[in-house]
Amino acid sequence: MFELVISDEKTMDLRFLALILKKEVAQCKGICVCDVFADRNRIVAAVPEKFEQYFLARVREEVANFIAVEHKYRYFLNNLPMPILDDFNKSAFCSALAVFDKETDKKYCLEHLKFFDEINIDSAIAFCMPLLFERWNEIIELVKSNFVELSLSGGAVEMMKFLIRSSGVESSRIVVEKNLGCRIRNESGDVLFDFDEENESRLIHALVCLLPKEVVVVGKNTFRIDEVFDDRIRVVDENKIDLVK
Repeated sequence: MFELVISDEKTMDLRFLALILKKEVAQCKGICVCDVFADRNRIVAAVPEKFEQYFLARVREEVANFIAVEHKYRYFLNNLPMPILDDFNKSAFCSALAVFDKETDKKYCLEHLKFFDEINIDSAIAFCMPLLFERWNEIIELVKSNFVELSLSGGAVEMMKFLIRSSGVESSRIVVEKNLGCRIRNESGDVLFDFDEENESRLIHALVCLLPKEVVVVGKNTFRIDEVFDDRIRVVDENKIDLVK
């Protein structure tokens, strides 16, 4: 069996990446687990050696996408001053900035991401991809120079919506359910995110990254997501969720 370990700093949530890779591993008749080891989030996968090259190619693709979106989002959230926006709008705005033109960052990551049986994502970024931070800092400076004026005029929200619209559509339909927290499914019924608590900031970040054509909210819409996806939301009765088409 070929074994691969992917790890990242504890602040980076690897569960969605693990969900994607678990599907790939299942097709290869392997095993994949997500855990915490030595204070780092970790994905450990093993596939038969005959699938090694295929699996490595898929891992490169998904890790590059993870860096281009999730690390970029976290960097903006930590380094872009947004004193006028609340946590929900900060998350939405940084998510929109992260997904916009993500293909350029993803291509750069693919060109510089080198590994064999272990990937330390944060170390790979720091030592192999220095131009990422230069690009991200340029975006931060550009936004900072106009942010106060944009926020006071309401232009920050409009800019955020423009960035999301310009990023296209990657998911046809996403279903949002409220349980003890919040659950997000794709139209096939697969659980993509399952939050223990209702967290509007995490919810809007997940939705922006999924770039859905339609967001179906099951039951009463108590979320603020219509502030961002106002023209893409449909609310259905919780007793009729099986009829969602």
